[in-house]
Amino acid sequence: KLLPADGAASDQFGSAVALSGTRLLAGAPGDDDNGSSSGSVCVFERQTDGTWLQVAKLLPADGGASDEFGGAVALAGDTAAVGAIGEDSVASNSGAVYVFARQPDGTWAQTAKLKASGAESGDGFGRAVALHESALAAGAPSDDGPGAGPGFACVFTCQADGTWTEAARLVAPDAYATAGDQFGSSVAIDAWRVLAGAPGDEPSGTGAAYVFHYWPGTGWAYRSRLLYPSGAAGDDFGT
Repeated sequence: KLLPADGAASDQFGSAVALSGTRLLAGAPGDDDNGSSSGSVCVFERQTDGTWLQVAKLLPADGGASDEFGGAVALAGDTAAVGAIGEDSVASNSGAVYVFARQPDGTWAQTAKLKASGAESGDGFGRAVALHESALAAGAPSDDGPGAGPGFACVFTCQADGTWTEAARLVAPDAYATAGDQFGSSVAIDAWRVLAGAPGDEPSGTGAAYVFHYWPGTGWAYRSRLLYPSGAAGDDFGT
């Protein structure tokens, strides 16, 4: 049973978790180190005797109240990505994703702060994050209205110099995109594919998930739409 070294009431520790090898991340978006609900993430590592030890606590360099840093986390080896849906540097609650890297001495350092192109107030970018090697996906399900937008997701790739570049902005095809879809509520990335959930899709929230594929020389493109075969209103498939 893992607990943060300095846990406090309403930290919401465990709101998001991620595993990679013998390393684990746990987010606490209600932590108050940088202001009320500014958020934090704890890093644990499995020891040779099978116990788990907290080795770091991640905080953004510019964290502030209501950022909810740690509401979404992803881990791939020595790289961690953390969503902060309440981050305001572009607009109120536009959101951001922070990237941290494990250093040779075992400490963790913030290496990037990612913001979506065209970010607007209330997007909630960073609601969901996913990592695979040098690629990162992050969702903004509240785009165009808090909790009621069609939503989008962004794909970033890490360059040779360690910087991250936005490679694509993914949205549901026009034939399916409607207000309230919440596309990007969940994301997954693996090799040449991204999966994005849209739990508000279809009448009354039946939900859907969308598959995008990377084509060399062309870029990211929509591939298919997944529906629950016996779906019904309120299922929120894709959450």
